[in-house]
Amino acid sequence: MNKTNQLLQKWLKVALLTFQSSITYEYGLFLKYHQSICHMNKPNRLEIYSNDIQKIKNCSSRRAREILKDMKEYYNKERHQIVTPEEAANYLGIKLETLMAFLFSFLIFLSPIIGQDNFWNNVRYFTPEEFYVNREIRPVDHDLVLFLDEVRHELGKPIVITSAVRSDRYNLSVGGVEGSDHTYGKAVDIRIPSSKFRYELLQTTMSLSEQNTQPIKVVLYDNHLHFSLNTSISRIIVH
Repeated sequence: MNKTNQLLQKWLKVALLTFQSSITYEYGLFLKYHQSICHMNKPNRLEIYSNDIQKIKNCSSRRAREILKDMKEYYNKERHQIVTPEEAANYLGIKLETLMAFLFSFLIFLSPIIGQDNFWNNVRYFTPEEFYVNREIRPVDHDLVLFLDEVRHELGKPIVITSAVRSDRYNLSVGGVEGSDHTYGKAVDIRIPSSKFRYELLQTTMSLSEQNTQPIKVVLYDNHLHFSLNTSISRIIVH
């Protein structure tokens, strides 16, 4: 029996070391890939979202929001303030490298979609991972990215994307409507930290839409704005 326990302990030790090596290697690949496709003058990901926590903890979206709220209370943050990857890793009791590898390693497999594409070199304010925050490997509409990039330039303030490209399955799991523009890479959700920001964003968006003759659909929610170019006429919908 003792011999069996010793063999089991050896096997577990080897398995753990293999897993750790895999994570380290994968994160190294991510860093190399990330640097090759993103502008070096763009900021790295600074915020942890509830959907990140949902994937890490394998819990419901409601539970993930509760955990994110607990994190903010733990760090004495206001509702509008963000939780950084470092803070999330410390709160969850895991290494920052492990957290980042888990959240972003999927980008390594995006090369057929964005790896050989020079399109992102022309985008000033956004990086690919911001549109793949839900970790879904589907193409994002280039016109949407460029228009949002122009909105960001005119607005003069950071825009935080909380949801963009989604699979059909993930879309339904978060309560999205069937056939949502998110599933076609034609929509994003933007975090709204204040009523002033909402007003300025709407003004800028509708002004550029008129100038560029680009129809846009905007749906207003309490804390975010749904933004889509998949429409024939410009309209604002209050949900």
